[in-house]
Amino acid sequence: MTSISEWIKKKCGERFRSHEGIYEKEKELLEEAIGRSKITITIEMPRGYENQRGDFEELRNDKDFLNDVKQLVKEHLDRKKAGREGQK
Repeated sequence: MTSISEWIKKKCGERFRSHEGIYEKEKELLEEAIGRSKITITIEMPRGYENQRGDFEELRNDKDFLNDVKQLVKEHLDRKKAGREGQK
């Protein structure tokens, strides 16, 4: 499925690029308004992996990596929830 921004880029080309920042801010506000929470984090390249800089930078678009991160978040939240329920 094509994202909205990809579809707009195809249809509008250069005109969209000049408004892309505005689109991203508006998109964030809309997602916040409809209740879909999200966080943005920065991950630094681990020490000792400097020779894999290209691979590291490609992770932001790697669907397998992003799915692994989502799964990690779910597991972490489940552990936190179980810990709170165990304290009751």
